[in-house]
Amino acid sequence: MARIFQDTRERRALGGKSPWWVEWRENGRRRSQKIGEKKAAKAFAALKESEALHRRNGIPINKPWSEFRAEYERDVVPTMRSVRSQEKALQVIKAFENEMRPRYVGQIDKRTLDAFKAQRLKRPGKKQGDTLSLATVRSELGTLRAI
Repeated sequence: MARIFQDTRERRALGGKSPWWVEWRENGRRRSQKIGEKKAAKAFAALKESEALHRRNGIPINKPWSEFRAEYERDVVPTMRSVRSQEKALQVIKAFENEMRPRYVGQIDKRTLDAFKAQRLKRPGKKQGDTLSLATVRSELGTLRAI
């Protein structure tokens, strides 16, 4: 986990204008970096937490999306029990690619999934004049998270 903080000595000397730091653990060692603004420090901390999560789960951060998709279709989809599950996984991957155009697997985060959800809710549904239902989009998000 990454944490943000202000150094107490700097805070005493500079008051409210003291810079923000981010501290995290990498390979068992404690690392820290001075960032400046609190908003930038929070963003950097979120990035470090995401990297740590990906390392823990064995997901290569810099893997291209196209390579990931080909690997998933080759290794995972054929092992799914039902044909409908296979079709749904492929459909969701295609919809995600068309909407978000991801380049790297590591760039997909909560904001990307929220944007995907918002765009999918605007797409036309089965009936004329309707949009996709929230249940459909939630189901797609669940499948996408599993992928």
